[in-house]
Amino acid sequence: MKAYHFAALAALMGLSFLAGGIATALARQRVEGWYRTLTRPEKVPPPPAYGWGWSAMYVLMGASAWLVWLAGPQWSVAMVRLALILYFVMLGLNALWSGLFFGLARPRAAAATVAVQWLVTLAALIVFSNIWILPGALLVPVLLWTGYVAIRSYTWWRHGRRFGPMEAQPAPTRLAA
Repeated sequence: MKAYHFAALAALMGLSFLAGGIATALARQRVEGWYRTLTRPEKVPPPPAYGWGWSAMYVLMGASAWLVWLAGPQWSVAMVRLALILYFVMLGLNALWSGLFFGLARPRAAAATVAVQWLVTLAALIVFSNIWILPGALLVPVLLWTGYVAIRSYTWWRHGRRFGPMEAQPAPTRLAA
């Protein structure tokens, strides 16, 4: 391997973690305050779980994009270009989800965004696998994680609660017979 191969790895990993940093910056303040005070649907993991999950996904996305880039000379350049465009779109949609869900408190828009992200991840998995099976295989956990986040986002939206602090709900009153 040549030095520029490692430079490409560093660049693609760096882009993955840059997207993660942007997503974190969009979410950080709201997670620290607003998010912790919300009534939540059942079985919602604690906020750090999302950070750990996405960190692992960024490593997998960066590594798979690098493997696709390495395979470029052996496959059609158009296919590699499409694969890398899908990689960049996945990263952008992830940052957008954080901005919508946490920054703007728009769970419905966030659920729609992560559903699109799941479709883009599926398309990337197919394209990456057509270039080389290994980068496609690395996207399987990303697809599963994105699906999990999509389900959680949909659950938040369907939960029907206000985005505000938890408040005691008054007990229902019964009419006297």
